[in-house]
Amino acid sequence: MADIIGAELGRAKARIAKGRAELKAEVDKLPADLKQFGEDAAKDFAGKFDDLEATVNEKSEQLVRNLAQKYTAALNKIDEENKKLQEANKGLVDKAKDAIVAVITTINELKNLLLGILAKAASAIMKIIKDPIGFLGNLVKAVGAGLNLFITNIAEHLKTGVVSWLLGTAVKAGLELPQKFDLKASSSSSAPCSA
Repeated sequence: MADIIGAELGRAKARIAKGRAELKAEVDKLPADLKQFGEDAAKDFAGKFDDLEATVNEKSEQLVRNLAQKYTAALNKIDEENKKLQEANKGLVDKAKDAIVAVITTINELKNLLLGILAKAASAIMKIIKDPIGFLGNLVKAVGAGLNLFITNIAEHLKTGVVSWLLGTAVKAGLELPQKFDLKASSSSSAPCSA
């Protein structure tokens, strides 16, 4: 834009200079008896050419000032936008830093947890390695105790399972079954029927 304006102002000044030269050439062609009249008219036109050139120079300076102000305003606006973007990006960078710190903290906590579990497992494995016979003996005792407890109560487990299987629909319907099937349990759980 500045180049276009500069070129047009240059053309205007060149046209003024050309007008001066054309006027002088015309005055020089005049016959001697009209020459004085032509020179007087040329002086009057020279003042008008001076005014026109001053106006062009004034407009040129005014355009340069206006362009400089608009250019400065545009640069300031771009700087403000850049600052806003930098602030927005700064917030994003801070959020990213916080997220990375949180991930690293979580990884460290998981590491510590796993190291604790591994340390306990290593301790248990070391105890097993130091006394494998004692470990196997304790394992057999625990399995045997569980089996003995199951065998001791197997009759009760079977009876409960068979009754539940046979009377499963009655239990689902909301009927209360007695804990024991004897005369005493039957009489205490029976309720009068209403018709």
